[in-house]
Amino acid sequence: MRFIYVFLFAVLIMISCKSKIQLEAADPSFHEIIDAEANWEVIAEGFTWSEGPVWIEREQMLLWTDVPKNIVWSWQEGGEKEVYLTPSGGCNRILMYNLKVLF
Repeated sequence: MRFIYVFLFAVLIMISCKSKIQLEAADPSFHEIIDAEANWEVIAEGFTWSEGPVWIEREQMLLWTDVPKNIVWSWQEGGEKEVYLTPSGGCNRILMYNLKVLF
């Protein structure tokens, strides 16, 4: 399920509109894991170039980078985006190894 959050975030972070969001699946197998009638929600916006979404299960938190602004952002369900790390050292990806976040 958390893979879905990360995947959806990668798609939604690039959308900067308030109208109903519709996705077109390039591969029909996409709908084996994502309901074609799912409601989409923009959870954060205002980024120029974002990368590295990763779901931190034990924290129930999504992390991603805003590369040009040198910030790692976080989001938890029911909340707003928050600065997680600044400066981020220019990181453009986030990795997990042995349950630890590596930038």
